[in-house]
Amino acid sequence: MRSKPTMIHLSAARAAQGMSLIEVMIALLIATVLIGGMLQIFVATKASYQMQQGVARVQENGRFAMQLIERSVRMAGYMGCGNDRTRIGAYADLDSAGLTSGVNDGQGFFNHLSTTNGTVPATTPYPFHFERPIEAYEFNQALVANAVAAVDPTAAHWTPALPAAITGVVKGSDVIVVRYFSELSTPILYYNSDLSIASAIRVDPASPLIAASGAVTNGLFAVANCRTADLFNATAYATGALVGANGTINQWQYDATNAAGKTWFGLSSYGQSGATGVFDAELYSAKYAAFYVGIGTNGSPVLMRQELKSAFTDPTDALGAPEEVAEGIENIRIAFGIDDGTVKTDAVTTYKTVTQLLTGLTDSAVVTNPPNIAINAQLRKVLTVRISLLVRSPELSDALTRNHTYTLLNAASPASSTISRTITPPNDGSFRGVYETNIALRNRIILRQN
Repeated sequence: MRSKPTMIHLSAARAAQGMSLIEVMIALLIATVLIGGMLQIFVATKASYQMQQGVARVQENGRFAMQLIERSVRMAGYMGCGNDRTRIGAYADLDSAGLTSGVNDGQGFFNHLSTTNGTVPATTPYPFHFERPIEAYEFNQALVANAVAAVDPTAAHWTPALPAAITGVVKGSDVIVVRYFSELSTPILYYNSDLSIASAIRVDPASPLIAASGAVTNGLFAVANCRTADLFNATAYATGALVGANGTINQWQYDATNAAGKTWFGLSSYGQSGATGVFDAELYSAKYAAFYVGIGTNGSPVLMRQELKSAFTDPTDALGAPEEVAEGIENIRIAFGIDDGTVKTDAVTTYKTVTQLLTGLTDSAVVTNPPNIAINAQLRKVLTVRISLLVRSPELSDALTRNHTYTLLNAASPASSTISRTITPPNDGSFRGVYETNIALRNRIILRQN
């Protein structure tokens, strides 16, 4: 029987040969294209994620920083039912003893932390200049393009020169300082200028103000009604120190030595000494806040806030350490909206930087009454504050590297002098954005004094 030829051996032989070189190359090419496409998708997705994260962080930090600054700036000049204009407008009439026509008639504002019994000379410790509820300092040096943020220790590089109390400010950053009384207050229940503690006042110990003030002994407080305000350091404090018809009360004083003439400036308007009836005065916590760009603990620029210590015994050492409050804030630019018209209408007529506003005026350490009237008068023209922030993302990415120039306070209406600042930051791959707001000083607009 003759066997048939079969193709089995031929097919097996071909199968044993494997893929040809051309087939392998084609397979590798296809795989390379697929992997390359996947890498492109990954890179694009990562860049998009970083961009979205950068935008989100910049928006978040910029919004938070603005809200934080706005809250304090809006309160500038708040002094209870009056403001700095209505109280300190009478200040120019005070004599060297802090009185009007030699009589303590309860008008205006009296500062018990000043060095000359209330006249607030320039030698008064810087935080306590409540006759100036808003101030600013403008960086006056040329900015270097692509410069990395760094602290400038030279006070004269700002106009006016930075006070010794403010340190660690980054080159290019403006500084804004505000002073005001707290929103929380508590009624004055009783005072008696004839007690062994001549300057004692008393309030309800259950008041929320007491709880919110932290260390009440040696804190900075103010007592005020609609006519008069007294700023003082509570050098003594006792709960329930005096009891009687008023029940348990808190007793405050500012002059532990009970020196002659050390008593409340506004006694004649605060109420009858020793009376338990209507007193028509409130106790407030006094606030100070400075905002500027500094260098954070991670070496990057941050928004810094410096406030008063909750308690201090030395008025020359009353400021707490600056605290980091918002990351990524790279620059601050500030301009004041002022009513510069001949007839005051409480409408902003122009915007000026503090340098432009105070041209030709300088602070004096000479004890006059009151000192620096011209500077104070210029600052009392301020109705609004325009603030512009340059904010950068904390995350870096080569995909975001670019050359950009940013202009702070670029647009101004109504008309302004030159108030803008142009910045070229380093090409470090950070996403950046400019945020701007216009803040009305509500206490200036509501209560006006020409």
